[in-house]
Amino acid sequence: MKNLSWAAVTAATALALTASAQTVLLDEEWAADMNPMKLAVTVVDTAAGGAAGDVHDGAKSAKIENGEGAGWPMVRFQKGARLKLSDVATGSDRIAFWYRTPAWNGHLQIAVWLWDGAKLAKVLTAQPAEPLTADDQWHQATAVIEPGPDYETTGKDAAGPTYVHLSPVKPSPWGLFVLYLDKVEVVKGEAAPAAPTAAE
Repeated sequence: MKNLSWAAVTAATALALTASAQTVLLDEEWAADMNPMKLAVTVVDTAAGGAAGDVHDGAKSAKIENGEGAGWPMVRFQKGARLKLSDVATGSDRIAFWYRTPAWNGHLQIAVWLWDGAKLAKVLTAQPAEPLTADDQWHQATAVIEPGPDYETTGKDAAGPTYVHLSPVKPSPWGLFVLYLDKVEVVKGEAAPAAPTAAE
């Protein structure tokens, strides 16, 4: 009979603690408020007939495409979760997001903008080291959070709604693409350990 080893139980506990220390910024709300490339940004909703394979988490995802074959995946989404900067440790906490694309294999930067009651400020940035994997499968990308240009001048205890901004890091490909985006979150500390496996 198979039993979980003590090391596996410890890993499972650590994984549960890590999973609870997350702030989901975007998952079910996908409303674009800035779209300079005039991309087609739509919401895939499985409850309304959307394909289940086009969503990774929950019932909805964002679909971003440039049907004319020109333009980068540059778009900002509003209605993100409320966030307080003092709850985010730059240099150790991470941004994680799920994506799927058959064609666009450039580098993306994720920026978090915060409405602090007086202004909309670009407070956090994160840039995965690797380019997106263009194999039409779901992947999770993560990157350490760094201070954005408005970090120092924004109150650390001001809790406000967030905006999540995707932008390419040059040089990046320019051509026809479809990009699905799902579940953007702040994850505390280092990446979670691997899930435990059964041991003899």
